[in-house]
This record gives sequence, C-alpha cells and structure tokens, in this order.
Amino acid sequence: IKGKFSINKKKSIREKEAVASARILGVDKKQLCFLDLPFYDKEKINTKDVFLVEKKLKEFKPQIIFACGESNDPHRTHGKCLKILEKSLKKIKYPCRLVLYRVWSEFKPRQIKLFFPFGEKIMEKKLRAIRAHRSQLRSFVTKKGISSFVEREEKLNGIYASFIKKNGFSKDKDFCYAEVFNLCSKKI
Repeated sequence: IKGKFSINKKKSIREKEAVASARILGVDKKQLCFLDLPFYDKEKINTKDVFLVEKKLKEFKPQIIFACGESNDPHRTHGKCLKILEKSLKKIKYPCRLVLYRVWSEFKPRQIKLFFPFGEKIMEKKLRAIRAHRSQLRSFVTKKGISSFVEREEKLNGIYASFIKKNGFSKDKDFCYAEVFNLCSKKI
C-alpha cells in the first residue's frame, strides 16, 4: 500500500479488497475469517499467532488446506503464515493434507502434483478477483522486463495448461489455462 497509512488503515484496506475479491469469486463475506495475527504488526511470529491458528483449525477441522509458502515473497508474509500453520498443525496433531499454491515463483514440472484446468471465463473471473486487491498490485521487474502480476498470472496459467496438455496429464483438451499445486513434503 503506497503512502503513509497506519497499520489499522492498511488492514482495513486489505480486508475490504479481500471481501471484494471473494464476492467476485462467489464467496459470501460471512464465509470469510480474518485472523488479524499479531505478527502483522510486530513482524515476528509469536505464540499468540500459533494459538489463534490452532483455535481456528480446531473449529473448522479441515481435511485439506491450500496455502502459500514461498520464500521469495517480497514481504515474506506467505512464508511466515506457512510456518505458523505448520507449528499449529504439529501442536494439535491434526491430520490434514497441506497443498501449496504458487504465487511469486513458477513451479518446475516435477513439482506439479495437482492441477486445475480451466477456460477463458474462469480466467477472466480470476483476473478480476486479483485486480480487486488494488493496493497490492505493483509491477515488478522480471528477466524479460517489467510486468504486472495480472499479466504474469495469465501467462503462467497458459504455460501450465500447455505443459499439462503436452504431457498427457489430462484427457480433456478443452481448456486454455491451468493452476498448479504442490503437496507439502514436510510431515505435519
């Protein structure tokens, strides 16, 4: 978020953007849960972060959790959230499958364990949902020049679809995009 805003104002902006994005995807605001973890303010993970996530895990009892956890996240938020999640799962000894979603980096073909193929309409909806996070949309420099997150997502999802088709991973050939996932290799 550009400009000098208080932590509370930044949280408020991001929460409103998340609600708008969820609405685009067909998720009602009542289904969302914002934990407001202490590390957002203090930038260091502490026991309260782990406790709050443990509490939600016990409440929701998920069988599968999709999470980001990339080390190359510019703000390191995804990596910290994954650490908190892993600590919470270990502490309560709750069995569930942790599936990693890529955000900042490309998965290499050998890392792709799950995929979701989709067409133009879903891609348009995904890009509208990403654009709803206006405060977090910055262009960045890549090896091939400057690009926006939206452009990068559309391009990567096209590359993944081509890879899946080329390697025969899907009998359905009627898709032009795909999202990919990797299973967390750590035992939790």
